[in-house]
Amino acid sequence: MQAVIMAGGKGTRLVSVTKDEIPKPMVRIAGKPLLLWQIEELKRNGIFDVVLVIGHLGQNIVDYFKDGQAYGVNISYIKEETPLGTAGALAYFKEMLTEPYFLLVFGDVFFSVDISRMERYHNEKQALATLLVHPNMHPHDSDLVVLDEKNKVVRIVSKHDKRDEPLENCVNAGFYLLGKNILVGIKRNEKTDLEKEVLMPLIAKQEAVYGYRSPEYVKDIGTQERIAQVEREVLQQKTEIRKEKGMDYTAQIRAYIDLEKEVLSRLDIAAVNQAMNLIMEAYEAKKQIYIFGNGGSAATASHYQNDFNKGISEYVEKKFRFVCLNDNMATVMAIANDIGFAEVFRFQLVNRLEDGDLVIAISGSGNSENVIRAVEYAKQQGNRVIGLCGYDGGKLKGLSDVALHVAVDSMQVTEDVHMVLDHLMMSVFYEVLCGKGHLG
Repeated sequence: MQAVIMAGGKGTRLVSVTKDEIPKPMVRIAGKPLLLWQIEELKRNGIFDVVLVIGHLGQNIVDYFKDGQAYGVNISYIKEETPLGTAGALAYFKEMLTEPYFLLVFGDVFFSVDISRMERYHNEKQALATLLVHPNMHPHDSDLVVLDEKNKVVRIVSKHDKRDEPLENCVNAGFYLLGKNILVGIKRNEKTDLEKEVLMPLIAKQEAVYGYRSPEYVKDIGTQERIAQVEREVLQQKTEIRKEKGMDYTAQIRAYIDLEKEVLSRLDIAAVNQAMNLIMEAYEAKKQIYIFGNGGSAATASHYQNDFNKGISEYVEKKFRFVCLNDNMATVMAIANDIGFAEVFRFQLVNRLEDGDLVIAISGSGNSENVIRAVEYAKQQGNRVIGLCGYDGGKLKGLSDVALHVAVDSMQVTEDVHMVLDHLMMSVFYEVLCGKGHLG
């Protein structure tokens, strides 16, 4: 099933929180944007195709989520040049819809819902539209839904309407399953209200519009007070789950593995082949191969040195000459303390780098200053550079003779793939140089 999230709200009541610097759906709840909570909940429910309707400050959302691959989903965008109300943008969704119905969620709703159960209800009722309804703590400023004995919607009472009669606290939660026929009458570039101009006319014709009563957690974060309440409840729920039965991380585990597989499938194999040829040229010429990086990349550099200097070299007469510049802690600390951390790698290469030596530089961001300085020095001396990077590649990608670029906005996955490349090269060289297979 596809999901559409209306993420174009300006959030006038939340200016004290957004400072009009971020769109309302990017307000943080317990440390991460509400929109990320929504996408993760959709993914937990097996929904991976998400369309975001963006408007005010929408580029913030695009910059954060991009195509969604880093979050294990596929994200498309519909951009409102001018506000089109709660339904106008759906006119642009007609060509994108691939199934008989879709999920629509408002971008100011925090939810934890079993969507498959709601979907079964929708299908059992053969509904054209299904609205999740529930009681809330502020029915006075919420739209109320009047249902008959079969939970068919009789009418929707707007929060702006005068209420002269007692009404059940049955609130429209901003969470819908909508059939594709809903989209027929919505015209492009026309501001359209979902309730008044789409649902209410259908209800008046006694079409199959149903309310799905649910006690599940669905709350809007329209005010600063409601954000604080949701945040307290989320943190409390997490604590209770950990105490009672631990956490079920299955969905997150699967999403991480899926992302890693997808990133590996996009690797530039030709670039890997080029890098291996540069390494072999240095090996055959008995040249030094300098390798270095910071943090996790420092550990990766050490691992490369070990795998080539011992792992492969153990079985061949001529040895690899890898030198890991971040392994001598005394030298690194002395340079950092006396000269500056930005010089810890470049300083070690000065008057040491010889013609034909190879440099392998590792930086997840591609912009680590000490790595870039060393690479720039190597290039000035005429030495060739293999750069291992992630994200958009940073400066390192452009400076490298061969860039092994892991195109993903995740340091963890980037570093994983950098290690995969080490073991990939090692296994190939095992076979080519040592006549040994890495299996068995």
